[in-house]
Amino acid sequence: MSRFQRLRTPSLYVKLLLLLLLAVSLPSVLVGYLSFNRAGSQLEKVTQAFLNENMHYNKTRIDAVVDGIEALSEQVIASEAARGLLLQPPPADRLAELDFIQRMTTLTATFATDYELKIYPVDIARYPNYATLNGYAASWFEQALRMEGRGFWHVEALRSYASPQSDIAFVRPIRLYPGLRTIGVMFVTVPRLMIKNQLVIPPEYANLQLSVVNERHQLLLSSADEPQTARIDRYFAGNGAETPGLTADGSYYMLSVPLGKYDWKLVAMLPAADFIGPIEDIRVYMGIIVAAGIVIVSLLFAVIIRNFTMPIRHISELMRRMQNGVLERCLNFRKRRDEIGQLVRGYNTMITGMEELIAHTKQVEERKRKLEMQSLVSQINPHFLYNTLDSIKWKAEKASEASIVGMVSALGNLLRFSINNNEELTTVEREIEHVRNYLNIELLRHNDNFQVVYFVQPNVLHLPFLKLTIQPLAENGVKHGLNKLRDGSGKLFVAVTRDGDDLVCTVEDNGPALPEGGDVVIAPPKQEQGEGGIGLYNVDRRLRLSFGARYGLSIRPRETGGWKVTLRHPILAEGK
Repeated sequence: MSRFQRLRTPSLYVKLLLLLLLAVSLPSVLVGYLSFNRAGSQLEKVTQAFLNENMHYNKTRIDAVVDGIEALSEQVIASEAARGLLLQPPPADRLAELDFIQRMTTLTATFATDYELKIYPVDIARYPNYATLNGYAASWFEQALRMEGRGFWHVEALRSYASPQSDIAFVRPIRLYPGLRTIGVMFVTVPRLMIKNQLVIPPEYANLQLSVVNERHQLLLSSADEPQTARIDRYFAGNGAETPGLTADGSYYMLSVPLGKYDWKLVAMLPAADFIGPIEDIRVYMGIIVAAGIVIVSLLFAVIIRNFTMPIRHISELMRRMQNGVLERCLNFRKRRDEIGQLVRGYNTMITGMEELIAHTKQVEERKRKLEMQSLVSQINPHFLYNTLDSIKWKAEKASEASIVGMVSALGNLLRFSINNNEELTTVEREIEHVRNYLNIELLRHNDNFQVVYFVQPNVLHLPFLKLTIQPLAENGVKHGLNKLRDGSGKLFVAVTRDGDDLVCTVEDNGPALPEGGDVVIAPPKQEQGEGGIGLYNVDRRLRLSFGARYGLSIRPRETGGWKVTLRHPILAEGK
């Protein structure tokens, strides 16, 4: 093979190396690329889960503050002292008003809380000094009178975030039960710094900003000194959408959860750089790792693949020689414990099997040739005898000896069938006729001292059958069974039937059985059996050599005496 042909047809080593390098390199690069592109979304999911947990924690803390303020308002409404002060007549002069201020101040002090509590009579206009002293404002006071007992948060002064330290207030009317008449208004001032301190910022996200907005998305408070109100407004813009994720410019990640029962929301704002920034470092490190991994894997693949392809190339060369008729075993790599060693040992076993098969085939052909030679030898004398018997028959007819004529005719037909004209097969009908001729001669020889019964299914008469196979079975029954009985008591039964895809021929006699009983092993004929007969062994061997080990003879003793010989023959073709 020229160098150009080798380049066009690369070796198995080169193919495997390139294939494995592609199989490792492409997924590695693809995984690195996908990992980098999806790192942001994965980090976003992790960040969202973490922020969700943190915001629900902060939500619980803020809701606790709001619930505490509402509980305080319930205590004020239930206070007998508060109702007594609010139900007394308005002060008639300045001195009476000062007494009211002192008593109300003492009362509010009894509700010892972290908040500043103020209680205003419903006719606050008649308490000018008290109103001025406690920061009365008509806007929230009049709104409280319209709330029918429900509280609200005062946020009017918070529309701008000019004073981060300004406070928020909870306003609620005080009603007299059961008439539900409003007798006053409570004003609970909540220091914004106190609520702000309830917000917990995780150390992992030091730049996280947490803000609280009301139902109109107005900023109430924030953990940052300079809250980004514009971003919060854009976040809630667009039909009030509140989808977690990055802002339009990709600079912040925002998330919101509802607070309590006043439609407030807790908003988280995290700079995108805090969780996207490390991706660039990850990309660089990943590129270095992938490149180094590909180089190392390439070297390992080169060594490993060479270790496997060299034995395969050696075995391939031996198989090429085998195609040219040279059977040569592989002497290398036999001691390897891996698949290569198994392959080499399997190849050597195949070579051994081929050698044994060739030797066995030669033996079978030699045995077949010997059997054919025996058949030819057995046909030489019948040729000569047939011509002689024709002369005897002619003379017997002239002497009017009918029995001699019948015997000679049967013997002639028997010998004529025995002459081999290179045809191994006959039909069942002709084979049975050959058996009849033989048994007719035996009956004439023994003065009809035994009976013969035939049973042949009509639908098998036309089927092909191996020639000269049933007659030796009948001869065996007469010679070794019926001849040992007294005259007239012998019986021979010949049957041919169909069994599935096989023909089954049975020959039974009622002669004596051997003392030991059991099946008989068919062995090669011995010298004392004579040379004239083909013998049961030759019939069995002919069947097995022609059709396989499934076919042949079997001999079993009969329960009532004698032997049963069974011949199994395949159905070769369906005749008409």
